[in-house]
Amino acid sequence: MRFLSAFIVLGFIVGCDGIHHSESINFKPTHGMILVRNGSLEDIQAAIVDYDSIARELQPHTFRVELHPQANGVAVILPDGFPAYDLANITGWLNAPPNQQNVYDAVSWIASPGDGTNYYLEPEEENIRGDTLVGASKAGQSIRIYQPECGISNVSHHFSYIEKPEIVVSQNPIKFEVVLDADTSFGNPNFLVNSPNNHTWGW
Repeated sequence: MRFLSAFIVLGFIVGCDGIHHSESINFKPTHGMILVRNGSLEDIQAAIVDYDSIARELQPHTFRVELHPQANGVAVILPDGFPAYDLANITGWLNAPPNQQNVYDAVSWIASPGDGTNYYLEPEEENIRGDTLVGASKAGQSIRIYQPECGISNVSHHFSYIEKPEIVVSQNPIKFEVVLDADTSFGNPNFLVNSPNNHTWGW
């Protein structure tokens, strides 16, 4: 499951170059955070750098990343936000990065830049392809996300919203930068529900 999910993520990160069109004038970052509940600071940083190294950018934009150790894992703090597509995809990536075997169990909280809805997300373990996330809005609407296009579907199956934990801010966090694509012509940049109800994308 670890390797399947990671290599699927790898495929759609590097494979979307041909369907992008240069457009970033309306780019709005998606704000949120990721909690990785297993893995060292160094391995989590390496996994994020690996993700950055394989991503292709038509509209490159630099984003800051901070890693803050917590009692139950490592908080990945994004002071500038991330593109919606990448925030969803890196959640899946950090659940099973191919080169860091001890990094897994990642979840995230995302605020839609389109309508302000707050979501809790986690990998959909029942999907053996490893290319979907599931979760719920703070208001209780369950959703599924298809990572290759950041498609979002409301679903009738119940998934719980888990409140974002209080973060212990480190005085000396690991800080670094990544370069991601700010092109808004692909990847559901406003992080809005855009697919039929109960969509499974074929799995």
